[in-house]
Amino acid sequence: MNKINLAIKDKKEKFQDIADQCNYFYSGGVDFMYSQKYRNKYLKGSIQPKFQICLQKAFEFVAVIGPLVYNRNPNRNCRPYNPTEFTPADFGDPNDPNVVQIYQQEMMREQLRSSRNKTRCGLVEKYLNYTAREQPRDGLKQAGEDAVTEALVKGRGLLWPTIYSRPGSENRITTLEYDSVDNLLIDPDATSAVFGEAQWIARKHVTPHWIVERLYDLPFGTLRNKPGNSQMSETQAANKGNPPNGLHTGKTFDLCTWWEIWSLGGVGTRLTGVSKVLESAFDEIVGDYAYIAVCNGYPSPLNAPKGVLEEATEEEVAEMFAWPIPTWADSRWPVAMLDFYRNIGSAWPIPPIAPGLGELTAMNIIFSALVNKAWNSSREVIAILKSAQADVESVLKSGDEQLILAIPNIHQDINKVISYLGQPDIKADMWHILDYLFGLFDKRVGLADLLYGMTGPSMDRTATGVRTKDEKLSIRPDHMATKVEEWLTEASQLEKLFAYFGGIEGQDVKALLGDAGAYLWDQHFANADKDVIIGETDCTIEVGSARKPNKQRDQSNMQQIYPALSQQLDKYADMTTDSGPLNELNRLFGESIEQDMSGLQMGPRQPPPPPPDQPDPELQQKEFEFEQDARHTEAKHLQDLEIKQEVSDQDLDQDTEKHDLDMEKEEDKLDMARQQAAAKGSNNG
Repeated sequence: MNKINLAIKDKKEKFQDIADQCNYFYSGGVDFMYSQKYRNKYLKGSIQPKFQICLQKAFEFVAVIGPLVYNRNPNRNCRPYNPTEFTPADFGDPNDPNVVQIYQQEMMREQLRSSRNKTRCGLVEKYLNYTAREQPRDGLKQAGEDAVTEALVKGRGLLWPTIYSRPGSENRITTLEYDSVDNLLIDPDATSAVFGEAQWIARKHVTPHWIVERLYDLPFGTLRNKPGNSQMSETQAANKGNPPNGLHTGKTFDLCTWWEIWSLGGVGTRLTGVSKVLESAFDEIVGDYAYIAVCNGYPSPLNAPKGVLEEATEEEVAEMFAWPIPTWADSRWPVAMLDFYRNIGSAWPIPPIAPGLGELTAMNIIFSALVNKAWNSSREVIAILKSAQADVESVLKSGDEQLILAIPNIHQDINKVISYLGQPDIKADMWHILDYLFGLFDKRVGLADLLYGMTGPSMDRTATGVRTKDEKLSIRPDHMATKVEEWLTEASQLEKLFAYFGGIEGQDVKALLGDAGAYLWDQHFANADKDVIIGETDCTIEVGSARKPNKQRDQSNMQQIYPALSQQLDKYADMTTDSGPLNELNRLFGESIEQDMSGLQMGPRQPPPPPPDQPDPELQQKEFEFEQDARHTEAKHLQDLEIKQEVSDQDLDQDTEKHDLDMEKEEDKLDMARQQAAAKGSNNG
């Protein structure tokens, strides 16, 4: 409790006072700035104008910027990391059959792993978008809006993940609760709220004492009437209106103020003078990541009462002081913090309104003085001779439209009887100063005429000028919207961890995912390895999905792309019968012009039926193919006959040539025989 008190003091000096002042300007009464409490704390002087006016510029800032950066529940995505592409050469010689076999086996394992990751991420994505709508107290939309509002006013907005069961149901879901930054404490030695740079954080609760006693299994009444707690009215009455020192009045229950602490430096024995033996035992059994719940006036941690602790085993002690949900395994505090402007060297941020508090204070004082001056100037001061007062005063006060005033003859000059006394006019410089202060404040916090839909007479109306102004105008809102998306991503990651470590099982999500989905949830999420959930199941927020839609920009963009894209998708639907992309384009077009297009969706596109006076195209196609085949067969047959004829003609020519050669040889032989016979007869003669 001493460490908590030190943290409260440190927070008050670095953050709480300025945050409270910003909150006064956002939600305080019309005259809060002139109350004695506020003047003593912030103004250090006495300012009491007749008209006590506080301009609601802080409310304007929140009302304008808030809907721009957080307008609706975001689309929560869960995407697996893309698998690395490999080739057989990565495993060795691609010509080696063993290498190819190893490559194929590893690719099968990689495909199986990738398929499981895709299934797991799909289940988690559907679950997270479901819990955003189904969590109590108007869903994540309201919790997120409350946290964003507090971040705009005080500088930091918080979402705490929890596990929730509907009344009368055993099924559980995770939720994200808003809680005020007033209930957050951070290690006063820290120069940043980042996990690891701060060594502990704490959360304050004010609840009926019996709720805390049930939570930590304590006897009923254990935490009643502890110093610093609130009491219900009946209890105070029983104490004759004199409650113990430090108690506050509750309305219906005895309230208990208690703290949860998440520590990265053990249970706190390292700087408290505890014996070395006990310090060593806690360091060995509990370690660095310790959880402690305390209540002022109760002598032990709520999660480890002295009598229970003395009888506990080492495993039971470790369990008592363990974080209920070990988000430390992913280097995260169990809370998502939204800071628009961090204060370097401090664990506490700068409220966006804080830089304009000087101008805002001056505006209120000057404006109140000007209204008072205007009021005084509007009063009629009439000077009347005392001797004529009875005659003049009654006529002036009668209220008649036409007044007739009879002046006694003794008063020769009416101007000496009655005169209107005027007050000095308000100097124009005062209005110029006030207008200048308005401009300075708007620049400090990011308000501009264009955010209100107003344009000045000297604005550049060229396309380049308008585009440049639009870019400059959107720098700060875009930056703040990006901060909101990063914060919602952090909250989604925390909710995923709470679902895993909190034991959300298939039975809890069966109504959402069905029997098959519940089975796969247990297989791929609830029973998955911790490192897979932390390292391979990445939750993000779809860019721009939480922001207020820019209808004018969307309409302009859609009008540019719709004509060309609709023609392409129409042709695609004709070729493939798939009209889904065209339906989606029409839906987006309807959203841009705020027109419901749900009744205009088209089913799968079918080819048009043939005209009644023409044959069936399929039959025509078959007949054409048959004719083509017949022609091809006939042409081939004729080609074969021509080839055979050519071969036959070649054979005949060869036979004729051979016969002629043989005949020539026979004739040569006969000539030779005749010559020989003639020679022989000559010799005989």
